[in-house]
Amino acid sequence: MRLLPLLLPLLLPLLVVAGCTAADEPFVHSPLRGAHAVLGCSDCHGESLAPIAADCAACHEGERPADHYPGDCNDCHSEAGWDLAIADHSFFPLDGGHDGPTCIDCHGEGQPAAVEARCESCHERPSGHFDGTCEGCHDISAWGNADFDHDDFFPTPHEGVRDCADCHPSADAGSYDTFSCTNCHEHRRSEMDDEHLGEVSGYVYNSANCLDCHPDGDE
Repeated sequence: MRLLPLLLPLLLPLLVVAGCTAADEPFVHSPLRGAHAVLGCSDCHGESLAPIAADCAACHEGERPADHYPGDCNDCHSEAGWDLAIADHSFFPLDGGHDGPTCIDCHGEGQPAAVEARCESCHERPSGHFDGTCEGCHDISAWGNADFDHDDFFPTPHEGVRDCADCHPSADAGSYDTFSCTNCHEHRRSEMDDEHLGEVSGYVYNSANCLDCHPDGDE
């Protein structure tokens, strides 16, 4: 009998668990919080009180809709309740012009597809459009806010240049992805050949080479 006071703290939890039945009040153990706090043992473990894994899928995987986000439940849901889901989209903030589109607008219907956090994932570049990065000119508020600074690529105004087509042969067709220096300077080819051949390694008389050596348009 002298051992009983010493053993009682060890035996008491076993006695409580052994006495827990589906008809009893919920057996409170540490994971039972929020919406789980009101559940009885059999709600999760069944009448046999079989052990189950302590994760959402153990009980709720069958409740995941067919077209649901494929990630982990904890990415959006908490123990407070399914309807209180909050998706953490901080990796691609949904503000500016992105504050309004629904999940389907970007990820499609049915099984949501993963989308890279870059403009081209959703926005198609028009034919003949400048081939730089979208964010080089646009911001996330609206496409119409584009601010193109030509001096980031080649200083303007340039001597003798009156409009875009003077340097961009396809500008009238809406394409600015090619440029030409030799349209204006072609009459100087013999002079350039005399000056560069044998003096400049890899010299070729074309516009790309001109820009490589004269990025500011200077002599």
